Amino acid sequence: MKKSIFITVSIFLSVLLFSCSDKHDDPEPVDEGTVRTVLVYMVANNSLGRYYFDEADLEEMRKGAVDGKLGNSRWLVYHHPYGEAPRLKELMEDGTFVTLREYSEGSQSVTIDRMKEVMDDTRFLAPAKDYGLVLWSHATGWLQNGVTESRSKLRAFGDDGGRYMNITSLAQALEGQNLSFIYADCCYMGCVEVAYQLRDCARYFVASAAELPAAGMNYSVNMECLTGQNLDLIGSARNTYEMYAKDNSTRPNQSWCTMSVVDLSMMDELSNITAEVYRTGEFPHSLNPQTFTAGVNYYSDLAQFVENVTPDNTLLSRWNNIFSKTVLYEAATPYIIGGVEVHTHCGLTTFILNSTTDSDTRNYRQLDWYADVARFQPLP
Repeated sequence: MKKSIFITVSIFLSVLLFSCSDKHDDPEPVDEGTVRTVLVYMVANNSLGRYYFDEADLEEMRKGAVDGKLGNSRWLVYHHPYGEAPRLKELMEDGTFVTLREYSEGSQSVTIDRMKEVMDDTRFLAPAKDYGLVLWSHATGWLQNGVTESRSKLRAFGDDGGRYMNITSLAQALEGQNLSFIYADCCYMGCVEVAYQLRDCARYFVASAAELPAAGMNYSVNMECLTGQNLDLIGSARNTYEMYAKDNSTRPNQSWCTMSVVDLSMMDELSNITAEVYRTGEFPHSLNPQTFTAGVNYYSDLAQFVENVTPDNTLLSRWNNIFSKTVLYEAATPYIIGGVEVHTHCGLTTFILNSTTDSDTRNYRQLDWYADVARFQPLP
């Protein structure tokens, strides 16, 4: 990474150019030493920010920088604190944050336009060979609530003062970004519906099938995995899992975790073979599905369901072969929040349709996975 004094001057010039024109000029040539720019999209205008979980994670980032974990990469944070205006900041080698741009306080961080704007600003102000994205906020995976249901406690991604972003909107905002990875440091994003919706946005996807503890991942530990010349997403997922797993046996209601790493380039093959399974299979009436929430079951283990739907061992073998290339890493503690016991965890969940009207649940029919796969699922 460039020396701090050089970066400070560069940032000053970049911000000066940016503020003098509504049109982005061509950025300076990418420094050949800049491996990657990582953007943490931190929507903390909610209970997480109210109780300072964002500040705790920013402190972890500072520690990682001081410990030399930035390497030859740049680390940006779009930070929308509780009750304050959002800012785009860069983390420096000495652990300080430098503000690159301020955004209006009344603007929403969970809109397509805002996320696209921040992505454009990131590429302009911190050009690199490739880019990674960390999603930081509340989340409930595929549930399509959108900004029209602002009073609902459920959301797909983000909570900006009670407004939320659908996964379909998230995919639209990230379309064409060609990210190296998306790391979802939030709850319930490890479902096949989300991974499939984001398949054209990034190469790899790291997420949790269940609710994550509010502290999320340890940034001071994981920073090196995300910024290094050799991207180590499995290492980052393992670090997060092991941080909570060590206490799960003695504190199952305070320390729990599920993590997975998904190769999004395999999602089209997985959708094709799963649709074939659904077209030829039968609904498993005797199945007691593994669930990853103590409440309404929106998230069941995908592999368990497919295995029980498929009467054809040859077809199931083909499905397992493709799935093994799709989920590169998975881990789950024996218990998750609410005391739910985890008997099986393949790394991706799915919503099991039990009737023809279930596709209306939380606007499930809006998802690509429903259109291409789940509408063929056999029903009871």
